[in-house]
Amino acid sequence: SSGINAEYGEDRVQEMLEKEDKQQKKLEEDLMFCKEKIAELEKYRILSVDKRSKLLSLRTQVELINSEMKESVQRVSRLHVMLRKREIALRNRRLDDLTET
Repeated sequence: SSGINAEYGEDRVQEMLEKEDKQQKKLEEDLMFCKEKIAELEKYRILSVDKRSKLLSLRTQVELINSEMKESVQRVSRLHVMLRKREIALRNRRLDDLTET
């Protein structure tokens, strides 16, 4: 199964969601920064070797950020699934309690 244990309490899951949210915000900032730098470099008609390698490294960074973002989004959706499963389990337990009396 996924690396997330179903035994995590709701507080822990919320904590993890907040951490992912912070990371996504930072990734978005990094992405904006890289894109601005890329736009600056792309204004030049002729790029020096130095600028060309800077542009290449920025584009690589953008790809890395995008894939980190994708992974984070997947972790968040798994955490939401866990929360839903917990809610359903709790609801079912309450229904069982009701029907036993």
